[in-house]
Amino acid sequence: MRIKYKEEIKEADRGLIGTKASNLWRLYKLGYNVPDFLVILDYNLKDNIKIRLNPPFAVRSTFPHEDLAESSQAGKYESFLNVSERDLLKAVHKCHCSYKDHKKNFPVLVQEMIQPDYSGVSFSINPVTGERKKIIIELVKGLSDKLLSGKSSGFHYEVVYNSKSDVHLISKTGSSDYPELIQLAKITKDVESHFNHPVDIEWAVKNNVIYLLQARPITGHVPLEFDLSHLTGFHKKISWFWNSRHVGREPMSPLACSVIRICDKKKGFTRQAIFNGYHYTGDDMRTRPSGNITSKMWYEKEEKKWLDVLKELRMKDLSVISDKELLKELEKRLNICASFSNLAFNGWKLIDDEDIDKLKKAISRAGLAEIKNYEDLTSFVNLCLPSINHKQEEEMFMLKDPKYFSEHFSEFLFDYGDFLMHNFDIGKPNFGENIEEIKRAIELLNKDMIVSYEKQKKTKEELIEKLINQSLNPSETRKLIDEFELFCLRREDDDYYLLCLEGQLRRACKEIGKRAGIGEDVFYLGMDSLKKIFQLSASEIKNQIKANKELYSKFEKMNPPPRIFGGIADYKYKLLNLEKNVFEGMPVCKGHVKGHVKIITKEENLTGVNKGDILVCETFMPSMTYVIPRLKGLITQYGIMNSHGAIVAREYGIPAVFCVADITLKLKDGQKILLDGSRGIVKILS
Repeated sequence: MRIKYKEEIKEADRGLIGTKASNLWRLYKLGYNVPDFLVILDYNLKDNIKIRLNPPFAVRSTFPHEDLAESSQAGKYESFLNVSERDLLKAVHKCHCSYKDHKKNFPVLVQEMIQPDYSGVSFSINPVTGERKKIIIELVKGLSDKLLSGKSSGFHYEVVYNSKSDVHLISKTGSSDYPELIQLAKITKDVESHFNHPVDIEWAVKNNVIYLLQARPITGHVPLEFDLSHLTGFHKKISWFWNSRHVGREPMSPLACSVIRICDKKKGFTRQAIFNGYHYTGDDMRTRPSGNITSKMWYEKEEKKWLDVLKELRMKDLSVISDKELLKELEKRLNICASFSNLAFNGWKLIDDEDIDKLKKAISRAGLAEIKNYEDLTSFVNLCLPSINHKQEEEMFMLKDPKYFSEHFSEFLFDYGDFLMHNFDIGKPNFGENIEEIKRAIELLNKDMIVSYEKQKKTKEELIEKLINQSLNPSETRKLIDEFELFCLRREDDDYYLLCLEGQLRRACKEIGKRAGIGEDVFYLGMDSLKKIFQLSASEIKNQIKANKELYSKFEKMNPPPRIFGGIADYKYKLLNLEKNVFEGMPVCKGHVKGHVKIITKEENLTGVNKGDILVCETFMPSMTYVIPRLKGLITQYGIMNSHGAIVAREYGIPAVFCVADITLKLKDGQKILLDGSRGIVKILS
């Protein structure tokens, strides 16, 4: 029998003793309290086992491939607690035999048992949402085996960790009779810094002393795909939101991820990030843009310049230029996207922070019931200012006339055809690539949309007049609202230009894919590979595409959390003790309606939505806007208060509730429900 006591283990032995024992040895060397332990490297059932540890023992597996970042293998192998000295060899053998290839020698960990006052597990991040500053602690009195096996829920605590001197408990399901919780949270975060990875720790407390029983990387969370620790100032304080309003429940194509990273290096897509293939944007992105205050005249001049650039790109026939010229055109379009996004996100600013504060005060002083909950200006603009982006819908409505269609459809495609349907993802089709889909959307339009829009516009204008008339300084308030409206127009226009410019980048990528004989698979390459594609062998291209497709498939199976970085707490629902068949979510647009459910999981099924339906979907995409006038209500699984669907719902006054967990699975087509958009409640009636 070969044994290694903890004092005998050296750095070179870590490959022999298995992952669990290696992690425990690291904790011991770092000075944490750990129970005395040893590792049995090999044994014989005929051995007469004598060890220096005091019984009873805990016997655990420590195989080399368990407790890894990519796979914990938790619960796969046998562990035994309170093992006597007489039964130790039998427990070691059973633990070893739980490995499928037990004929090989693998190490087994033996620890002195701690008989704790209470014990449990702590997570250095929230393993569900991925929040870096929230530590989760779960505990039970006595041994934690029931908690870890799922037989007991125990007590749940959440601790916010801002710094070593700023750690505080924010929620709990148990009592406060556990004085070591804050110290435990600090230890958990400290271990994370040593392991350089989010960790979960099994621990025990005996006579006010914390013992660490094991530590391993957290699996199943959404880790940061690249390091953001260098961020300072504003970026350190924000949260990162999954951009579900734009990309749906899908990861970005590999080429789109590559484009965003390149543009970020060129100071383009600031406050945006890619985490495991999913697109996230910074909290309050462009609500208060940086840069110098610019005049309306300056902006209009700048706008004309970019329209001219876009027109030039649209007119370029890529099919007739050489491969070398095509790659130059690709680089040119990439640089144009980076330059414009840099201006859009950083370069110009049309309203001062001081003016924003003045407008907030004016809203507050007016005391109008209709806007009392909209002192947040992001919501205020959606409620009170005229709709910005209806030009496209109005032109589509005009195309319903056959004569107008034959004369103007090509112009319509020129203006909107390159517009990306999935924000920032050049790997997804743009608006003009499916002519039949556009025609179907035109057929589905009805006059109700235009009438509803005009009605909403009139109501908003009346509300603004009320606000101005009741303010202390009407002329100043009118000026502030004009400035704010211009800011909102600019924000929406920027989206149009940027998505059209990216649509033109997509066109160059498609032409390269066509020439390389890989078609749409070109979007499974990175930009670096694309720039030298005509120098790569067919096998090199094929292998890269295969590897990225496998990675994309892995990302597709993830359930991206809505917020994964920063210090702002998650949206908290306040309702308690909900009755059966009642579900809660985020109230997005007030109103109280009853109606029948229409569940849509694919956008092409929108033709089945009838007037008066309550639409239920995972997320509401911009391209789904044309069904809004038919709806009685809107419910989604994902989205935020300022998502596209939320904005449109408020524009048309349609009651809406977002972020209702698994609602597409909980409801059925045709069910009658009650939707309370004011309280964020969905109730099944029949």
